[in-house]
Amino acid sequence: MVNIVRLSLCGLLCPLLVSHLLIAQYVEEEAGYLRRPSPTPHGTVFTDSRAERIYVDAGKEVRTLVESPGCGNGFTLAPSKTLLGFKQIAATGKQTPAILDLETGTIHPLHSPSDRVGQVSFADDGTFAFAVGEDLVIVSAGVVEQIPLGYYANTAPISPDGSAVAFNDASDQLWVLDIPSRRRTCITDGAKGYHTPQWSHDGTRILFSSLDGEGFIVDKNGGGRLALGPALSPAWSGDDAFILFHRNEVDGFRFIDSDLFIASSHDGSSARLTATPDQAEMDPVLSFDGSAVVYLDYRTSAIVQCSIVPSTSGQIVLSGAPEIQTSFRPVPSQTSDLAGVLQKRAGTMQLDIPYVHQTYDTPDWHNGNSACAPTAAIMVLAYYNILPPWQTSCSTPYFHYNSWGNYVAGKYYFRGVYYANFQANDPNGNPAWGGFGYMWSTGSPHTRMADYYRNHGMSAVQSEGTPHSTVKAEVLAGVPYTLCVMLTTAGHLVIPHGLGAEEHTFVFNDPYGDKNRGYKNYYGKNVQYDWPGYNNGFQNLTGVAWGIGTSYTPPAVCDTIVEDLQFGNGFYLHAQAPATMEKWRSRTLGYSGHSWILQSTLTDSAYATWTLATLTAGRYQVDAYVPQTSTAMAYYKVTHAAGTTTVSVDQKSSVNSWVSLGAYDFNGAGSVRLGSGSDASGLVLGFDAIRWTAAAVTGIAETSELPLELALGQNYPNPFNPSTKIEIRNPKPQHLRMVIVDLLGREIAVLRDGIQPAGRHVVTWDATGLPSGMYLCRFQAGEQVFTRRMVLVR
Repeated sequence: MVNIVRLSLCGLLCPLLVSHLLIAQYVEEEAGYLRRPSPTPHGTVFTDSRAERIYVDAGKEVRTLVESPGCGNGFTLAPSKTLLGFKQIAATGKQTPAILDLETGTIHPLHSPSDRVGQVSFADDGTFAFAVGEDLVIVSAGVVEQIPLGYYANTAPISPDGSAVAFNDASDQLWVLDIPSRRRTCITDGAKGYHTPQWSHDGTRILFSSLDGEGFIVDKNGGGRLALGPALSPAWSGDDAFILFHRNEVDGFRFIDSDLFIASSHDGSSARLTATPDQAEMDPVLSFDGSAVVYLDYRTSAIVQCSIVPSTSGQIVLSGAPEIQTSFRPVPSQTSDLAGVLQKRAGTMQLDIPYVHQTYDTPDWHNGNSACAPTAAIMVLAYYNILPPWQTSCSTPYFHYNSWGNYVAGKYYFRGVYYANFQANDPNGNPAWGGFGYMWSTGSPHTRMADYYRNHGMSAVQSEGTPHSTVKAEVLAGVPYTLCVMLTTAGHLVIPHGLGAEEHTFVFNDPYGDKNRGYKNYYGKNVQYDWPGYNNGFQNLTGVAWGIGTSYTPPAVCDTIVEDLQFGNGFYLHAQAPATMEKWRSRTLGYSGHSWILQSTLTDSAYATWTLATLTAGRYQVDAYVPQTSTAMAYYKVTHAAGTTTVSVDQKSSVNSWVSLGAYDFNGAGSVRLGSGSDASGLVLGFDAIRWTAAAVTGIAETSELPLELALGQNYPNPFNPSTKIEIRNPKPQHLRMVIVDLLGREIAVLRDGIQPAGRHVVTWDATGLPSGMYLCRFQAGEQVFTRRMVLVR
């Protein structure tokens, strides 16, 4: 058992503010903080939260040692603590392993720039090793040996005696290669992914982490597995007897606190070293002389040291007030080439997923700082076209509209689930519903997000500590994945959907922006991040708690039927003010197992349209399917070649059946509109499928059939882009003038001006080059004048 006593570790740093409780992970993530303090004879070496610089604190003076994308990820120290191994990454993405002499400040490149190299590791006798591609390069006393590993392993530390190396395979399993015999041993169980192996000082055991943040110890032959439980940034003590680490306290995705822990490396028993609500201690290590514990305080971005009291009883004792060694906020390199240097390296493949920002694209009344999960989910739903666009106006970072952000916190009803029944408070204490309320009201995204997907008709399979191979397989299959990662201290949801510029880099939609540029910003679409344990210069996921694979089979697009879930493929559901998605009720009843119902009003404040753009010109019978529980008189408006005809249907007497809306001539497309307006308010209107069936074909183009009277049909399509068709019915040869004017009365185009033969004629107007807006078609024969309004939409 670990016997640990904490005498006093006074909280002398800044007090915990309410804002920390609410959105701490984003306050500190935006400001930046320090990471990985590593004591050396020349001062404490550390990096920043973006890992773009390596610093040293020597006598209260902070100096930058190295500046390169990702250089702080995985840097190592030789046993003497006088040499620092790191990786330089150029704007081209080429990587160079290097050693920095801390005494002289000299940097020694170890290999020519390559596409993929690994982190430098050191043995006790001065041997060092690093990977180049899938090979391990070992340099000992000037002799270079190259050993095939079979995998690219960014982190492949050599053992202290130089006889073995630990490394990752493509499925995030860890192996040990015995160098003399070339014998390989897998030391992990395959239950989840693992990364960052660390040899004990005596070279007999290996400490490593699972992707979801648990610590483990095994002997170098894979036996004696010891689980430490949650253990972030674990590190060996100098005598290998203990493991130092920290644990975070998180409420959902809201960071609360973190404290230091220590565990026995022999039986795994652990104890808390600190319990300070005014500090957030992380990344503990022993000082260079072993007399103190050095750690960082997340809240103040300070490196702190606290003494260890000598003890003869085997106890580890922290005593006295913590001493601040260094306290400053690193400045992001947004004004230099560093911030954007890697953005030029585009991913090799990616999906076009609609982007939604969790604070900028959600309703202004909602604080979206904790809404990464429902925001990520709505991006997936929008990609699959499962929900209709529901526009919200957003005032930051500039006034704009977003078609999906309302679903994050607004009330809506879909497939029998009413998302007004689930309520949770946002960080400002405001009640929120929608995906946010569903995921937080009675659980968390970890327990509720997969069900949220299933409620929307998708399949969803969740895994813990999801390995790289699983995510890559999903991406290669061309589907978006959902991943809970440790880009922030409290966890964060992102959507990997493409392969990045380098191996073990993915393309993501990040609902909080692009962390490569420093949170928060509006550049979170198609960003690139590196996988835990790998370093291609992008921001690192750090950990992967869990993932959800999804799939969805959309309604089949038919050449005669438009269904009520074919958003973007013929069906449009209007939910803009004064309408709202809360008024529309989606049910698993009706044609093909789905329909919408809506309470009737005296005006058409909400409506739906069905458009079939693949019709061959001719005559078609149009039918509407009336779903169950419809009770109102419905007024369908059928737009056809000759104009628009309103057809009344008593839905109450026609449920679960097709109802005829009549036969009409069409010139290549057809449209039906049904609004909420009816003879009485509060009745139930049903919206389901519309069907077009070929009838006796008459055609409408330049026919000899003589109309009975002069008429101008409504243009079709309307709205249109860039061309539309207008039908003329002329009962006798006569002079006709047909022009297009704008709303100021200015003549835009002359389509007909002269004697026209009798008959039915179709005139096409091409509006290419004209701006969006309303135009008038004016048609005149003698004293008779007809006008039709037309809308051009770009």
